[in-house]
Amino acid sequence: MELHTVRQISVVHPTWRARAVGICRFWRDGGFAVGAVLAGVLAGAWRIAP
Repeated sequence: MELHTVRQISVVHPTWRARAVGICRFWRDGGFAVGAVLAGVLAGAWRIAP
C-alpha cells in the first residue's frame, strides 16, 4: 500500500477502516485494469504488434 494511503486510512474511525481499505484497493486495482485495456486499445489502433 502506498504511504499516502496508509496516512489517509489511519485517520478513519476503526469501525470503518476495513471498508476504507477495500475502497482504496478497488480504485487502485480498477486503475490498473483500465490502464491495461486502454494500452491494448491504443496498441490496436496504432497497429503495434508484440
